[in-house]
Amino acid sequence: MAGHRSVPRGGRDHEVVGWLFFAGATLLSFFALSFDAVSAPVGRTGLWTVSAATLACAVGSVAYLGIAAARGLLSVGWPGLLFPTAFWAFHFGSFGGVARGWYRPALFPVAWSLSALCLLAWMFGYLLARGRAPVRLRPAARHGRALLSRADLDRIAHLGTALTALGVGLSFAAFVAVGFWDVMLSDYMRSRALLSPEFGGRPAYVFAIAKLVVVVGVTVATAAGAIGRGRVLHNRLFAVLLVVDLLVLLHLGDRSEFSMVLFPVLLFHHAYVRPFTWRKAVVLAGGLLAVFAVVKVVRATRDIDEFVYYFDEAGPVAGLLDEMGYTLDTVVRSLAVVPDDQPYFWGKTYLHAVARALPNVTFTPRTWGFVSSQWINWETAPELARKGNALGFSIVAEAYINFGLVGAAVVHAVIGAFHGRLERVMTGAVVSPWGAMAFALLTVCLLMHVRNTVVLYIRLGLWMLAILAAVWLAFSLLRALRVDFRPT
Repeated sequence: MAGHRSVPRGGRDHEVVGWLFFAGATLLSFFALSFDAVSAPVGRTGLWTVSAATLACAVGSVAYLGIAAARGLLSVGWPGLLFPTAFWAFHFGSFGGVARGWYRPALFPVAWSLSALCLLAWMFGYLLARGRAPVRLRPAARHGRALLSRADLDRIAHLGTALTALGVGLSFAAFVAVGFWDVMLSDYMRSRALLSPEFGGRPAYVFAIAKLVVVVGVTVATAAGAIGRGRVLHNRLFAVLLVVDLLVLLHLGDRSEFSMVLFPVLLFHHAYVRPFTWRKAVVLAGGLLAVFAVVKVVRATRDIDEFVYYFDEAGPVAGLLDEMGYTLDTVVRSLAVVPDDQPYFWGKTYLHAVARALPNVTFTPRTWGFVSSQWINWETAPELARKGNALGFSIVAEAYINFGLVGAAVVHAVIGAFHGRLERVMTGAVVSPWGAMAFALLTVCLLMHVRNTVVLYIRLGLWMLAILAAVWLAFSLLRALRVDFRPT
């Protein structure tokens, strides 16, 4: 989280030095991308531009950390670390190679340089809007202009517990409707198919909504518990529901959904209860990586022989890195198609994403609207699309197909500035718990957008904010009527 300490002595001088290095790195990245863009059509791109872009991104990232440290913001749980970490992992984590190869190798340097420039642009926007205000442990809380008591925060935490219970209950109801043991005993691909709208029907939609309800419920309960009681596990019922949901998601192999549920727990613990040390963070990150690797293998294999073979021959960690590289491959594919075969969309995919946030009251698969990931799938991998498989997508690719090379960097700067400004709601001696919850939910959506289409970013964000607004309204009514609420 943002720093729990004052600005270091000499911080402003160090910040100026950091900005100078950051500016130099950005210029180097821009020149590498410019050379790649001009040279790619004639096949003259090479290793030196990739190396230059990598160096620029590395220097810019170090400067970014230095500026954050000079402002007193840098800690192991600072939210400003999350997007760059996810971006590095999914766009550069393959170290330049994936098992299936690149869609068009000549465009790989352009995709690499573009990704580097976009990351630096996001960092620039984030730092520009974030400011220097620190996060304080155990701040006071307000609801509008009124200060909240501990009893008020307990009431909010109980609403979060009830919402979590509702989400877990809906999830199990969907499992029963589809076939509980069929879902639980199937491998990863079959369980995903059973819980997809095309095969699972209405129960699959219920399960999708239930997952969002759980994320919002956990966010509400942990934020209120951390601020009011100094603990993220506010009550025993909530703790049991959280553990059950996390175990079910791990069993299903839903690593992204698992991370969405766990994120607010870690965020609010670090921000308002007790900051994580670097040692604990490394142990936690290593443990999660190991768990995700094992889950990937277990859910992809059907018997012990396949399990042993995968570990011996493929290597689960190497498999994760290879999977990460496919995100950058969608940038390559987008460069190959736009603008040669398809003109720039000029923001249309973002408008379609807003339209697809409208609730699907018919509980049937949508046949309207544009989804970038589906489009690139059919354009560049039609055989894969016909089998029902997907390539995924990228936040860089989404911005590029709309606004081109320079426009993509501008989009990232705007998104970075938006989230940097939003983080400030968690700072100060008095905070709005609702603002902190909204920040946590939108940060989760942004992290999902790193390797997915903008539909996921906007639709998830609007839906979860709508659920949070319902909780806010319920609490406002309970407080006005002086009604106590305890689900335990």
